[in-house]
Amino acid sequence: MIKNNFYPDEIKQIIHENVGRQLLFKVNTPRRKNPVYSGILKNAYGGIFVIQKTSPELEELSFSYSDIISKRVVLKFMEEGQSAAVSE
Repeated sequence: MIKNNFYPDEIKQIIHENVGRQLLFKVNTPRRKNPVYSGILKNAYGGIFVIQKTSPELEELSFSYSDIISKRVVLKFMEEGQSAAVSE
């Protein structure tokens, strides 16, 4: 899990190193509806990264690295061979 005690450059490096990996992610919203989704880290750019959501429907979402620092999005990368299934 990426914790928010990293510097922005360290967060970017972690994201870039994990492109293509499965992950679980939670988007914290103001109304406290914080579902957990599974997806694949599809790409990483200078200011944003893109996750392809695999549950419940395919959709691409983009986030900025500051979303991790501000805890708007929380990522947890899956180990090799570990399933990213979400129990809803």
